[in-house]
Formats: sequence, C-alpha cells, structure tokens
Amino acid sequence: MIKQQRIYQFIILLCLVITGTSHAQTPTPPVPSLVASPVQYNPDQNIYFVPLQIVNPNLINALQVQIINNETQTVVYGPTRYTKTSTLQIPASNLEADVEYRIYIEALDGSGLPLTVSTETYGTITQVPIATTVEFLHQPPQTDLTLTVATVELNTTIPAFIITLQAQNTQSVFQYEVWLQDTNTGLRTISKTFAPPINNQLQLSVSGVANGEYFIVVNAQDTNRQILASSQSDNVRLNIQPNILDSLNHPVAIGLIVITLIILIGLFIRMTRPPQLHRLPDKPTFTGSRTLGKRKELPIKEQPANAVLRHLTQGHPDIFINKVPFVIGREVGDWVINYENISYLHARIFHEQGQYYIEDHSSNGTFLNNHRIPKNQRTLLYHGATVRFASVAEFRFEILD
Repeated sequence: MIKQQRIYQFIILLCLVITGTSHAQTPTPPVPSLVASPVQYNPDQNIYFVPLQIVNPNLINALQVQIINNETQTVVYGPTRYTKTSTLQIPASNLEADVEYRIYIEALDGSGLPLTVSTETYGTITQVPIATTVEFLHQPPQTDLTLTVATVELNTTIPAFIITLQAQNTQSVFQYEVWLQDTNTGLRTISKTFAPPINNQLQLSVSGVANGEYFIVVNAQDTNRQILASSQSDNVRLNIQPNILDSLNHPVAIGLIVITLIILIGLFIRMTRPPQLHRLPDKPTFTGSRTLGKRKELPIKEQPANAVLRHLTQGHPDIFINKVPFVIGREVGDWVINYENISYLHARIFHEQGQYYIEDHSSNGTFLNNHRIPKNQRTLLYHGATVRFASVAEFRFEILD
C-alpha cells in the first residue's frame, strides 16, 4: 500500500515538472508601460516637472502629452510630442490659477501612432493605449508685480520716446498700455499698447505731436485688461525742430509744388515752341521760272486751285492754296517757312484731274496723318487729312467749294 502511494506521488511530481517545463518554453512577450508621479511646479520658470517611470523603454519611440481642464474637458495644451525622458518639462503659461487639470501621457511607436496592449475582459479582447494620467491643482505662488519707468530718452531721428522699464514678477502681464499726457492741459495726446518687451524697452512714436512738456504713463495689464501695476515718468520735454522734408509731405505743400511744376512746364513749352510760320503774299513777286539755287529750274504751269491748309493751333493764320503747283520751302516758294528744319525746297502741292497731290523733297520729311510720305513721289492729298512739314505744327487740308 505504501509502495503504491509513493508511485502515485512520483507520477504527480513528474507531471508538475513536465507542466513547468512546458510553461518555461513559452515566455510572455515584454510589454511597455508608463507610470507618472505627482507633478512639481517651478514658479521661476513657470513650468511643471513630471517624473516618469518607463518600463521596457526600448519598445517606445516617443511620448505625446496633453493638458486637459477637468472642469471644461477642453485641451489647453498639446497634443505635443516629446522624446523619451524620465522627467517631462511642461509649460504652464496657458493654465489658470486655482483650476484642476490632468496631464495625459501616451506612448508612440516609430510611425507616431499610439502604442496599445491587448487585454481580455469576460472573453472580449480590447486594445488599450499604453498611457498614464496625473492630476493636479494649478496654484502658482502669489508674487508682487513691480513696475517703474526708469528712463525716458527722446530720439529726434525717428522721432520717438525710448522708455526703459524696471519690472519684476511679470509672468501675469499680458500687455503694457502707454500714453503721453500734456503737463499743462492734462490731455492724452498719444496712446498705444505693447506686448511685454524682451529688453524692457518701449518705443513711443511722437510724430506729429506739438513741442511741449509731457509725462509718460505705463500700465501693466492682464488678459482681461485689468491694471496690475502702474508707473509714471518725470516731466519730459518734447522739442523737435521742423524738417523741411516733413513739411513737403503736407497736402497744401504738395498742391503748391504741382502747380509750380505745371507753370514751369508751360513756360518751357512756350520758350521752345517753333517760330511762327510765315507765308508769302497770294501773288508771288516773281514770275517765269523759280530758281532754287543750284537746283534744276522748275517750270511754272499755273492752274487754278481752291484749297486751304488750316492751322490746327488757334491764333495762327491759314494758308490758302489758290494756284498749283504750290511750293513750300525755306527762303523761296509760294509759302516760305523760316524754320531750320524746313528744307530749301520742302514740298509741292499739285492738282490734276480733280484730285490734289503732295510731293516731298525734304530732308526732315513731310507727314500725312502722322505718317511720313515717300520722297519725290506724289501722294494723294484728300479733304480732311492732316499735314505736317518736318516738326512744324500740323495743318488740316480742306477743299473749298
């Protein structure tokens, strides 16, 4: 009987050894985990330190952090990505005093996606994020804000007052309101708001401000524009000499400059205008043939004509063409134009078979409707066409009834 019991015990022990060996051959895979300790606040830097215990950190690529308002359930910070570290540093600049928050930290894989672990509950397998949460009440220590206007210097080049501040414990300052106040009248002349400066210097422009005695007031304000601290400078003297260039920017000065330029341009045009055109009497003082220096003589075969070159500039006489050919030139011709750009023999007008023609013989050209006509070639001259000889004023050709 005893021998049989020992056999049974041996069999049971052997089964236990076999079972233990089987479990040892299939170990459980490692699983990463995160555990956050209570936060620590640093008022000097206005940040929170979050100690973090990471199990199997080699399986975690990065961390993602959010701060959530427990009352409103809104995210006030993040999601922001952090590298793996045993202590997170999270800024508290967006947090309100005496409000409960929670910091949610989750692990990310190499693709930036949240890491999860499988859990079984009542036979159902779910994927749970590898994350941790720590709650805290934001209670920053109360510090007294101090603000002093240290110096005020006038920069006449800009022009502006350069204001140097001495301020401490300015974490709650959202903006500075600055204004220039007249010492005699007590009226504000310029008011401006500034974001907290890095170098504690503000630049208040005084462009357009009258010279006189002033003082400067600086108010530190929070996000609700409530005054946290205020300071006032000693009396400062604004004395800027007028700049002639600044005076030219005035609308009246600009108008006077424009009028003056218009007058000067008009005088210049009047002085450089070509001399008045001249015309010979209707009946020339010579007959027979016209001798044009060394040029070939032009035989005269006068024909009746009835046309006119009307001067397009008011006040100048019209040129009547009462015979053809009608010669235009400098010094000699039916119409003499004493102008240097006019050639000795400049042009001739013909009348044949009821049509008028113009022929150019000049160096500087004859223009019909602003187009230069071919030289030594007759061109049809029709009623209403504009004619110009070189740079002399324009005329309109009209055939009279």
